[in-house]
Amino acid sequence: MLLFHPTRSVRRAGGFVLTLHALQSLPTPRSHDVSSLYENLKHAGMNLRLNAQYLAILVKAYRLRYPDDLEVGFNIVLAQTKMLVELDATVHRIRKGFALEKGGKLVVRRLDSSLETKDQKLTDRNCYFGHPRNDRARIFQEDCGCHEIRVIDDYVVLEATYSTNGIPDDGVFDREGLTPKTGPGSDRLHPSGTTAV
Repeated sequence: MLLFHPTRSVRRAGGFVLTLHALQSLPTPRSHDVSSLYENLKHAGMNLRLNAQYLAILVKAYRLRYPDDLEVGFNIVLAQTKMLVELDATVHRIRKGFALEKGGKLVVRRLDSSLETKDQKLTDRNCYFGHPRNDRARIFQEDCGCHEIRVIDDYVVLEATYSTNGIPDDGVFDREGLTPKTGPGSDRLHPSGTTAV
């Protein structure tokens, strides 16, 4: 099962946000905290209508690079469809304000070239840069890979990877991962995409 790679998304979104910092003459800190960087832009008068929960989950997911530093109780749910569609939306919202010129001519960027040649790596299942048939509602009805993590004790990490048949397009990213089951057998955990039994 192919799963979303949060580190790349943090770097992609962070790169765009840092570029906007430079264009706004704001300090460009060495940081992967895209939430804080975006807040700086908003305070400077640039609101791109980005999903704050999405940016926060990217920051949280970036912490997975250092699993020994995760505190007891840390948990996360990554749903591939949601994460990738919101990444596409974020890049689309940020990019539409950019136009690069060199020698008085518009510079054709790699993304523009990929769009022109209808590169399937970009356009497949992409409701922002893809074919109109890549309708957002349909994409959310398709199978979705999910990954959940919860740290239950020092160096004890539970993980669940599964696939769902569709996922809600609700814009909510801050879900509890592997939530404790209540009632009889309450020593068990279950993934957020399932029902406790």
